[in-house]
Amino acid sequence: MTRADRGDPRLLGLGYAELLLRDTIKVTLAPEKKGLILKHVVYEVTSQRFGSTVQRRYNDFIALHDLLLQRFPYRAVPLLPPKRAIADAQFIEVRRRALKRFLTLVARHPVLSEDKSLAVFLTFNGTDVQPRLKELTKNVLDEFMTSDIVHRLDELVLPDTTVQFAVVREQLHQVLLCLSQMRDVAQRMVDRSKAAAVDLLIVGKELATISNISKLESDWGTGANPTWNQLHGSVGTLQNLFAPVHEAYSEQSLHEEEEVLEELTLFIDLLVAFKELCDRHESGVVLGHHKAIHRMVKKSTQSSGSTIDPMKQAQQLEHRTQFSLHCVHLESQFVYAHTDALVAILRAVVRLQTEGHAKLGSLPSYGLWCACKLKAMLSLGLSGRECNPQWPT
Repeated sequence: MTRADRGDPRLLGLGYAELLLRDTIKVTLAPEKKGLILKHVVYEVTSQRFGSTVQRRYNDFIALHDLLLQRFPYRAVPLLPPKRAIADAQFIEVRRRALKRFLTLVARHPVLSEDKSLAVFLTFNGTDVQPRLKELTKNVLDEFMTSDIVHRLDELVLPDTTVQFAVVREQLHQVLLCLSQMRDVAQRMVDRSKAAAVDLLIVGKELATISNISKLESDWGTGANPTWNQLHGSVGTLQNLFAPVHEAYSEQSLHEEEEVLEELTLFIDLLVAFKELCDRHESGVVLGHHKAIHRMVKKSTQSSGSTIDPMKQAQQLEHRTQFSLHCVHLESQFVYAHTDALVAILRAVVRLQTEGHAKLGSLPSYGLWCACKLKAMLSLGLSGRECNPQWPT
């Protein structure tokens, strides 16, 4: 997309790299204050754009989400993770990641990110941000009522828009299904790397335990077979063989989680938000329009005591339908702009697997050295003579 195209309101005019530069969001668990027992999980939210760090609770995120949805019903507002009365550490971590993805998508969005509610959420110091957000909902009008392009909708919404909407909706639905399967695969990749790291750590610890077992003082149990005593005296050195492999798998799992699983899930969150938008447009558009008109009529009646002509109401509904299609068109471009992320994810998968196997492949030289040392010690019968085979090349 060229900069010249940004003058056309039908075009998003922003590429993926530019969307990334809009803000960088961090969400971490706030450190517990000494001597205080908190009833609620508190998150520390950092925005690079505003240069701010604030503390927020889950209910604060709900207040922001509801306000954005009320203000921008024709935009792809991301969903929030579910709430749970009793949350364990794993659930809290999963929700923390989901909240970060929610804010990241909102902060990237060229329209949602400019709403005052986001600035208040990211900059207001104190734990009572919800009353401030609720103040913004008083007499709030949705985006259609404040848009300056309503008079141009006839030229912005082309005759084939409805057909194009159906095609794009179906295509992105298929993409969502495929990426959901890929996310399951990515999760299994992470789980396998974590499990391998844990298993190798256990093996190393058990080898150390074996080496610490008391040495037999007689050959009554072994029948003068020297293998046990020889193995018992040298097996502890094999623990070092598993340590670097354990570290390699641990590092692999971290990269797979951050560069593949999380990025893939963020793209899926965006696709789900677009799906919800399409559902609102198709099944709830009429009901939503009527509610918006009702609020507008009520406000107009209260201020002037007059009523709106039915013909004008019908015209408003038609304009709202056009505005909804116009917004869906822009939101689809926002989604497709993120396909660059999919390219980066696929590259990360190949790179991490290649580099991971290469790193593991370089470790057997250390393992071979340990094996040579063990073999030499056994052949010498643990005579106490120095045994230092050369590192293999």
